[in-house]
Amino acid sequence: LAIPKKLFKRDKLVSWVRCHVQPGPVLDVGCSGGHTLERLPAHYVPFGIEVSQQLASLADSRFAQRGGRVVQGTATAALPQFQDGFFTGVIMTSYLEHEVNPRAVLEGARKTMQARARLIVKVPNYASLNRRVRGGRWCGFRFPDHVNYFTPPLLTRLLREAGFRVIRFGLSDRMPTSDNMWLLAENSSG
Repeated sequence: LAIPKKLFKRDKLVSWVRCHVQPGPVLDVGCSGGHTLERLPAHYVPFGIEVSQQLASLADSRFAQRGGRVVQGTATAALPQFQDGFFTGVIMTSYLEHEVNPRAVLEGARKTMQARARLIVKVPNYASLNRRVRGGRWCGFRFPDHVNYFTPPLLTRLLREAGFRVIRFGLSDRMPTSDNMWLLAENSSG
């Protein structure tokens, strides 16, 4: 008896967006080819930022069909191209570890968000037991692509300093046995 993998594999990002982000425009920073936001229900309008010209073009063609668009460039250069207070949600999954100046990007993203809009972050968990056991062979080390590594306290402090209120970052979101951490924050301005 073959059981489809889809029965056991939950799409955590889509689930979090549905539960925590109001319908409307949603920004994916580091959107790649647009496959992530393409999975969201129709009442979310996808927008993105992507440094790769080829991937930005692909994502832009996908997002345009739903009323969104993609800005090609770095996050620090692209974020000011969006209107202040525009987004109901911002997604940074597998992005912040690549960013040279994560605080500036978080502050820029916060400006584009509505008051009480939600931010979803997923990053490698530098505090994981697997990192300690595997040392330099840990799967979270990706040289030269990963320029930042976060522990739970460091990630929490960074978000607070950038003007966010952390609303979900429990033990199940940052298990010491997991190589990844998920955090939900809210734009605390307004």
